[in-house]
Amino acid sequence: MIRPGASARAKDVALLSLAAALAACSSPKPPMTNLQREDAERQELIEAMKRHPSFTGGGDNAATGKPIDVPKTVPPKAQGADDQHDHPDPNPKS
Repeated sequence: MIRPGASARAKDVALLSLAAALAACSSPKPPMTNLQREDAERQELIEAMKRHPSFTGGGDNAATGKPIDVPKTVPPKAQGADDQHDHPDPNPKS
């Protein structure tokens, strides 16, 4: 004699085992090639740079630090310097 609740549980167990079997049979994602992995890393770096405070234009000096002072003029040559440098002869004659 089968109890009414037992048949429902048996159906649930059967469906659960069928779902587990189907999930186990699904093919896994193919592994990434080196080119795909490098491209994914490059895209992550680009996205990280876009979110970085120095590129967002927020002007947050605490995050980016003070600007680098770059001189806009060419300093004069030191005294005694000339345009000719002492380079060895590329084709030495023996």
